[in-house]
Amino acid sequence: MSRKLVIGGFYKHFKNKLYKVDNIVYHSETKEALVLYQALYGDFKQYVRPLDMFMSEVDHVKYPEVKQKYRFSQVSLDEFGNVSPIDEAEATFSKAEEGSAAASQAEAVKPVAEATSPETDSSSKEDRIASLVEKFLDSKEYEDKLDALLLLNNNINDDLIDLFAESLDIVVEKGSLADRVRSLKAVLQAHTKYEGGRLRR
Repeated sequence: MSRKLVIGGFYKHFKNKLYKVDNIVYHSETKEALVLYQALYGDFKQYVRPLDMFMSEVDHVKYPEVKQKYRFSQVSLDEFGNVSPIDEAEATFSKAEEGSAAASQAEAVKPVAEATSPETDSSSKEDRIASLVEKFLDSKEYEDKLDALLLLNNNINDDLIDLFAESLDIVVEKGSLADRVRSLKAVLQAHTKYEGGRLRR
C-alpha cells in the first residue's frame, strides 16, 4: 500500500504547525509534482514543496527529539473537535490516487439523504466540524468567525481555541474551557461591533 496525499486534508508539521493541502501542481519545465499547501496560522501564507519531500520521513539524526515519523503527518478532527493523528501506511503518492482523493472529497460533502450507519454518521460529523473550522480560519469577516464558533458549540476544545487564537494573533489565557470560549467570543463580538459601526459611517 502507498501513503496517500489527501487533497483538502489537514497536516501537522513535525514542528507542530497545522497546514491544509490545497492541491497538487506541476513544474512547467520538469513536470515535477509539487504540493500547494496553506498555513492555518499567522497570515495564512501558501507554500509549494516537492511532493516527495512533503511525504518524506523526519530526519531523526538531525532532529533526534522529534517523535513524529513523517515531516508532515495527516491529522483529523474527531467528533469533539480534537486534533488527532491518522495512522498512515508507508510509501508515496501516485497520480492515479490524486483523482481518487478528489472524488472522495467531493463525495464527503454531499448531503446525506437517508439513515446511515454509525460509522458514516461519525464521518459526517467530522466533516461538519472540519468545515466549521475552515470557515473560522478562512473567513475575512469577524461575524462569520463568530457564527462558526457558535455552531461548533460543545465540539470546541482547548486545541481549537489555541488554533483560533493563533490565527487572530491573540492569546486566550489558560483556564476553564467555558471561560476560554467566553473570552474568544468576547473578542469576536468586539470586532464584529467595530466592523458594523465602520460600515455605517
